[in-house]
Formats: sequence, C-alpha cells, structure tokens
Amino acid sequence: MTLTSESFSNVTEIVINTSGASSIAATLKVYVGSTLVDTITLTATATDYTIEVENLTGEVKFEYTQTSSKAIYINYITVNGALAE
Repeated sequence: MTLTSESFSNVTEIVINTSGASSIAATLKVYVGSTLVDTITLTATATDYTIEVENLTGEVKFEYTQTSSKAIYINYITVNGALAE
C-alpha cells in the first residue's frame, strides 16, 4: 500500500502514528521526493514515529510492504513544511 501527498518544500519533520494488527510482519518506507528518509518495522502498538529531515522538497510518500496479510492502521500524519507552489 502506498500513500502519496502533494508536493512540499522545506520539509523538516514528518510524524506518523501507525501500527498493524496482531502478528503484523510489515515495514514502512518514508520518502520525500526520491529520497528515502526512514524505514520502520511496524508493531501491533500504535506508535509515533518522528522523522527529522533537512529542508527536503517533494511529495511525501509512505510505502507499506508486508508478508502477513494483516490490517495496517494509520492514526495521523503531520508534515512540517510548506506546500510547494
């Protein structure tokens, strides 16, 4: 599953609160533009993941992959930056 935002400029921080169902076997890759900024292993506990970056520009993309066919939950996402014009 992939989620992609509009384009942002000067991104400094991304926060995502996410988890999976019990016995989840999944990872989340977070990109700004084409730059991979973090890889997260999901757990069954909702967790805030804070990713600090240095003024990157581009779409923010969340790419989930799993080998377990379990539910994935996203409670919220925040991006500190400005919408690109």
